[in-house]
Amino acid sequence: MASLSLVGNWANQGDVEDAIKEVAAEIGLGDAETIATMRSGISAGLLKPRKAPDRKKEEDESESADPLDGIDFMDFRISRYLDAPPPPVDYVITGLPVGCVGGIIAPPGAGKTHFAQAIAGAVATGQADVADNIFDVPKQGRVLVISAEDREWAVP
Repeated sequence: MASLSLVGNWANQGDVEDAIKEVAAEIGLGDAETIATMRSGISAGLLKPRKAPDRKKEEDESESADPLDGIDFMDFRISRYLDAPPPPVDYVITGLPVGCVGGIIAPPGAGKTHFAQAIAGAVATGQADVADNIFDVPKQGRVLVISAEDREWAVP
């Protein structure tokens, strides 16, 4: 199975793009779809950038610092997680929390566009029956569908 792991390593943008293209090719994505996905990710990162850790500070602290140092595994208490209820989660549809990115992945002709349109219709109306009640729609919401990969006649 294809995988991409850059956690804990610093890489330049070219190396990251090459690694993503390699993994995308392994799972059957074409160059155009891969590039569009990378551009989308870069755009999202530009809109809401994450602050990079201070490399110099990390290097000064220790060249071979173990990220697990300082964790007392013998002091693990499950009650920490069971005593307090988790915070409430708002969902767009069942299984897709608000503010998260989801993906519809299937072979060509499997009905991805139809499914996406059903989700959009259900969320726009707040009625799950628009999508044959295959998922819950907790509340009505605004929807924007950009279907750049489909033929014009496929998008009403």
